[in-house]
Amino acid sequence: MFNNPRDAFAIAQARLSQDFNTINEDDWIKAAELLAEQRDKVSPVYVMDEVFNLMESGEYAFATYYAGDYLLMLENNKDLDYCYPQEGVNEFYDAFCVPKCSQNKKGAEAFINFMHEPQVAFENCEYIYYHSPNITVEQNEESSLYGEAVIYPEEELTTQFFKNLPQNIIELENNLWTQVKSGKLSVDSKAQDRKIYIECAVLAGAAVLVIAAKIISNSKKKKEQDLSDLYD
Repeated sequence: MFNNPRDAFAIAQARLSQDFNTINEDDWIKAAELLAEQRDKVSPVYVMDEVFNLMESGEYAFATYYAGDYLLMLENNKDLDYCYPQEGVNEFYDAFCVPKCSQNKKGAEAFINFMHEPQVAFENCEYIYYHSPNITVEQNEESSLYGEAVIYPEEELTTQFFKNLPQNIIELENNLWTQVKSGKLSVDSKAQDRKIYIECAVLAGAAVLVIAAKIISNSKKKKEQDLSDLYD
């Protein structure tokens, strides 16, 4: 299983037919509960690059990972195969970004333009073994990945893009992920939290009523005492 929250949550979100970029906190909690259920039932090993040794050696039989890396693992273990889940996957492109604080914006843009030169983009793709956003590379019959269905699937896939999430959602995602991996989040956690919230709300409401009643009673007694003093 992916050892990072964005990819791991996307798997649960796809199963739940959720938007990968939802800002509804309840959606993230439901996805976390599904990941916690997976943890309890399957006891997954959370890995990133460790997946290479585990899958190439045949020590593990199934892993979720990136398409380009599957091809690299396949070179060392011909028994491997792949599939795209029908529930959906994330669609992505590797990208060059220029920081706002860059002191050489023109130089950075020139480098990006250089990397998009057909021959340079081709050689870069041959090195990283990933889908190239450069159409000249995809159509280059000399490419090692030309016609490779893993990288350029012919069938139409259900896909979503990852977008930048609001800070509060990022913090929630990271917190839930920590709970999932540590075993502190159970599938009943949300119901338990709601029960606690309701009980606290009831107790708080009762306390307010008691205080209000006490204030009213004291006020009434004071008025009665004042009237009594007035007529004495």
